[in-house]
Amino acid sequence: MKGHGTKFSRKKEAVIAALIEGATVKRASQVGGVGEATVYRWLGQAEFQSVYSHAKKQIVERAVTSLQLASEAAVRTLRDIMTDGNMPASSRVSSAKAILDMTFKGLELEDLSRRITEIERLMEEERR
Repeated sequence: MKGHGTKFSRKKEAVIAALIEGATVKRASQVGGVGEATVYRWLGQAEFQSVYSHAKKQIVERAVTSLQLASEAAVRTLRDIMTDGNMPASSRVSSAKAILDMTFKGLELEDLSRRITEIERLMEEERR
């Protein structure tokens, strides 16, 4: 974790790591070897907030990537349950419903993305 081209102390990095792991400000200050007031002061600084936000965003991005990698297996599992005649009807219906719900949500997101892209393109043309 680095401070975007500026010197960012190991103490600040330790505090950010502790906060990300769910530590309280008190505990994070202990981990970083600084006082609580210092951590609160850092939390009010733009550079610290930027690095802290970036670190949290990276964690979320890794989690999303992990979910995306698991999604194929999840769909395969739902499809297997849905098509397995030995499974209870309620399980097959639930799987079918989940597949349909996700399919429709995916189509909606694709449509919204396409529309937003088109709006952005038109706005850019207007600026020229």
